[in-house]
Amino acid sequence: MPSTARNLWFRLIHNKVSSKANLYTPLRLPDDLCEYSGHRETTAQMLFTCQSNLEILSNYFALVFLPLGALDMSEVYQNVMSLNLSSFHFLDSPLKVSVFVAITCVLTTIWRAKWPAYYDNVGIDNQSIVDRAISNLRNLSSLNWIN
Repeated sequence: MPSTARNLWFRLIHNKVSSKANLYTPLRLPDDLCEYSGHRETTAQMLFTCQSNLEILSNYFALVFLPLGALDMSEVYQNVMSLNLSSFHFLDSPLKVSVFVAITCVLTTIWRAKWPAYYDNVGIDNQSIVDRAISNLRNLSSLNWIN
């Protein structure tokens, strides 16, 4: 697993993801509100429940997993954080990765896209995030085929 993904999971488990709420005091950010929804930007909000992520996660999950019905991102967050990934099943595909790795690909891509948006005023393109996450997933899968 790439070091960026390991780092993100470590931060998720210890609630130290670089969200605005976590950095508000140390970095003296102007506020701890999400720029997209106006809600307090916690780890869960930044990566899962922010409305700006719904399209990204819905499209990614539709391309990778069997339909889960309507996505409840709060429930997905709880399942991911408790590592209860049994409800996620891959579509019939030759991917050779775990559900954990597949979810990590999209979370890492969202996280890496949001920081330039905050500090460099770079817009977020939802489709490019999905494309990057799928590309990362395929790259990791191809590495597993070699082993």
